Amino acid sequence: MPLSIDPNATFRIVLDSDQGKDPEPAFIYRYLTGKEWRKLARLTEEMAQPSGITESLDKIYEAVLIGFHGWENITKFGKEFKDCTLEDLLSPAEAQEIIAKIMTQSFSPADKKKCGSPSAAGSGPSVNSPAAVQNPPPVTNAVPSLKPEIPLNSSAPSVAEPVVPFAVRERLRSTAAPSS
Repeated sequence: MPLSIDPNATFRIVLDSDQGKDPEPAFIYRYLTGKEWRKLARLTEEMAQPSGITESLDKIYEAVLIGFHGWENITKFGKEFKDCTLEDLLSPAEAQEIIAKIMTQSFSPADKKKCGSPSAAGSGPSVNSPAAVQNPPPVTNAVPSLKPEIPLNSSAPSVAEPVVPFAVRERLRSTAAPSS
């Protein structure tokens, strides 16, 4: 099943300022579809264009909602947040940090454990098993691409190391970088 439609395939994003806290506050996201990737790329490109502050903030908070599934261990004065939005919780800089982490969609060690279980059919190693990660299937040219991110003679990335288009990553970095 594609990750983007698997209800159990989510990943946690922990803000850098919250790393190591016990319990660790986290935002839960699901993996994006191709259409959502395009929308996220468009919004990050638009964030990089000079416009009004309000318009830029609208794009940041629209982008951070793409793939949003929920949060855990996020409290205010010891009480769980209810009936609020990400805009109520996050500063623009924190929202941009989350967007940058969405763009990498990397697994945390806890996520790797969740997704590393054997397949239901029991027909072979799971996607994240050592055998699958060390020996991924080769990329074929069955689906032509105008600009493949991976040379056709190289190994495919494992699910634990997703390919994020370079141009998208660079644009996001340029929008997340503090202005001088």
